[in-house]
Amino acid sequence: MKIVRRQGQNRSSWKWSLARTRLVFPVLVGVALVLDGLVVAVPAGADPDVLNPVAGNDTSGVPTSGQLGSGQSIGYPNDLAVDAQGNVYFADIYDYQIDVVNASTGLLTVLAGTGTEGIPTSGEPAAGQAIGDPYALTVDSQGNIYFVDDTNDTIDEISAPTINGLGVVTSGGELTVLATSSQGVDLPFDIAVDSSGNVFFANGNYSIAEISHATGLTTFVAGTGSEGTPTTGSSGYSQSIGNPFHLAVDSLGNLYFGDTTNDEVDELSAPVLNNSGDITGGDVLNVLAGSGSEGTPTTGVSGVGQSIGQPLSVTVDSSGKVYFVDGNNFEVDELSAGSYTDGVLTGGDVLNILAGDGFVFVVTSGEVGFGQSAGEPLSVAVDSLGNVYFSDGYDDEVDQLSTGSYTDGVLTGGDVLTILAESGYPQDTRVGDNHPPAVTNLAVTGSGLLYVADELNDDNTHYVESFPLTAPPVPIAFDTVTYSAGAGTGTVPTQDPVVDLGTFTVASGGSLSNPGYSFAGWSDGTTTYQPGATYTVGSAPVTLTAVWKAVSLVPVTYANGGGTGTLPTQGAVQAGTTITVASGAGLSDPGYTFAGWSDGTTTYQPGDAYTVGGSPVTFTAQWKSSSSSSSGSSTSHLSDTVYFALGSSKLTPGDLASLKTFAVKVKNANVTALTVTGYADSTGTEPNNHSLSIQRARSVAAELTKLGLTSVTVHVLGGGVSHTYANAALDRRATITS
Repeated sequence: MKIVRRQGQNRSSWKWSLARTRLVFPVLVGVALVLDGLVVAVPAGADPDVLNPVAGNDTSGVPTSGQLGSGQSIGYPNDLAVDAQGNVYFADIYDYQIDVVNASTGLLTVLAGTGTEGIPTSGEPAAGQAIGDPYALTVDSQGNIYFVDDTNDTIDEISAPTINGLGVVTSGGELTVLATSSQGVDLPFDIAVDSSGNVFFANGNYSIAEISHATGLTTFVAGTGSEGTPTTGSSGYSQSIGNPFHLAVDSLGNLYFGDTTNDEVDELSAPVLNNSGDITGGDVLNVLAGSGSEGTPTTGVSGVGQSIGQPLSVTVDSSGKVYFVDGNNFEVDELSAGSYTDGVLTGGDVLNILAGDGFVFVVTSGEVGFGQSAGEPLSVAVDSLGNVYFSDGYDDEVDQLSTGSYTDGVLTGGDVLTILAESGYPQDTRVGDNHPPAVTNLAVTGSGLLYVADELNDDNTHYVESFPLTAPPVPIAFDTVTYSAGAGTGTVPTQDPVVDLGTFTVASGGSLSNPGYSFAGWSDGTTTYQPGATYTVGSAPVTLTAVWKAVSLVPVTYANGGGTGTLPTQGAVQAGTTITVASGAGLSDPGYTFAGWSDGTTTYQPGDAYTVGGSPVTFTAQWKSSSSSSSGSSTSHLSDTVYFALGSSKLTPGDLASLKTFAVKVKNANVTALTVTGYADSTGTEPNNHSLSIQRARSVAAELTKLGLTSVTVHVLGGGVSHTYANAALDRRATITS
């Protein structure tokens, strides 16, 4: 079976050519599987022959919120995901709905869709409004749901819903359209999300795009929109690829996919995007297995450069091992984690055939998978212990392969194949309910449940089902938990070792300090946790490092404005702090009297209260002539300061407003001459800085002339480099004095 989109192939035929091989694996907290249109689940240790519907019955129909999922009709559950609480989400492509079945109550809630096709409105609750065809979905660690709308060519998000005991969404559940066809969405058919909330989706036009969680911008990270064969070690976004089938993301944000056109399994190193959506790092495409043409792989050697068959399903475990179904050679294969330098493989990436001998035949339970037939494998999943699960379309069963161990590419233990569920059991006690199971999705969790999307081919009924896994006893393992002060000092908390997959409460950071910084939580390298949060360990040691956030300090300084003497000092303060304006008693200017301090907009008197905003503040002394003119008016000694961006002499709108106010003061004070002196900080060369200082002075002088000071003589001076202030931003200025 070759999964390739032909030129001009319509949306419907392309979509259904994919449906039988769909397999997406969510957070590893259980095992989930969708068979014969049912959704099912059974606790660990229960009778392995018993299959329990979670949603669906013997008729196809539109489900109702607030009722038990088991026993009521659903449409076609084409894709499913399981969150950390064991709640099961599935995409119903017959009813155009996204549904969830609560792990505790069994109640089904329709999160999005009305049973008929439509175009949703972004920013509104998802429940109650129509959507298009939700062909694939996934859920992140926060409970947000992401899905592809195949009809409307959109990528949509449903914010994590809070559901009460009646199965009603009470908060959250808002639908946001993340990307549309105008952002390049074109026949989307798979989706994945990394631990940072970045969303990846596969297009039918030979491309993969990422939606940044930080900016919301869509960036194409692999493929050009035309079919081609990629080059390993080169940037993904600048070269053509084939059909990107089945997306998987590891804990580091690296993306894996099967290229069904070129018969390859590819890795895309985690793209680094700036705030404009440009790729500034990562995004290197490495061909892990395949040569660009179909062939039969050899076990125990590198996957790079050797031919494989068509990869129908791809997933990755927590250690970086990649598993895939070889649809042409009827195999389940593993690729050990690879290491690369400048796009060149330097180690790892060994291909091991876990099950399959190239022939379609009946499998034997209890024997090693390598060397025997795997039937017709269609989809693959892996749990946190390294056990592998796959659906066998020939034998109508779901099989498990225990974790294998290898020495120099040779199997030395494990890899035992066990049939978990198969056709032939009594009614309601087996996968497929006496019908061949069309497994469209498997999802593995740590709670001992296997969820199956199950299609009954002969009577067109569908279920989501679950049944228990029977696994060999696993020794209890404990993981160390260590706290680190990071850049701070003080006594760090302690934590006793925690059992694998166990939880503990994150400690307080109250005894730590870091001058100029505030404690912002504990990071495990991926996520920041606050004191009191519940942390679930995996199967490796955990180090929580203190995160420090710089306290926002705003410099406050005083300038003499042409006078002499000792200036007041004021240290930097946090934005929003109210300070008392200082006295000017230490300053003098012959012929003038101190008249207050100006921040460039308003003149303040000593003792006034001043609230500091988010920008640096300079108070410039204001001077008033000690003698009056014959008309009784007086001449003030005026000054002002304009600050510039690094390397710029351009005036901002705020500068223009400030100069306009200053020009009015000059006219009212009968000033006849002004001196404008420009300065630069120490960045760059001395000649350039001197030229820049003159340009800044001229910019200010030109604006003053525009403001009507044509009768005032303006002297322009270049002060060159200024070392007046510790904060270089205050040296990038032009001063005006009368």
